[in-house]
Amino acid sequence: MGKEQDNNYYNGVFANSPYYSIEVTAEKSRHSKLYAHVLSLLEHNSKVLEVGCGTGQFADWIIRSGFDYVQGFDFSDVAVQMSKERTNKDLFQVA
Repeated sequence: MGKEQDNNYYNGVFANSPYYSIEVTAEKSRHSKLYAHVLSLLEHNSKVLEVGCGTGQFADWIIRSGFDYVQGFDFSDVAVQMSKERTNKDLFQVA
């Protein structure tokens, strides 16, 4: 396994990688099959806590799919800000 990186590393990844830009939705991301599978397992009244939410691609898909309660955490403040911008919701925190 590789070396664990700190939040400064991930701030750079999220700020500079085209994979995580606001324009890339969950459906278009390289993780779309995983996201679709997890979404299919959720009951509609589920409460979703996403630890390591990154830029909010999956949380955005969940919200657009009609889920009322989603909360996301990431230790990258850049990712959390991008999550808020992507969803237009204040459901994300740096932790």
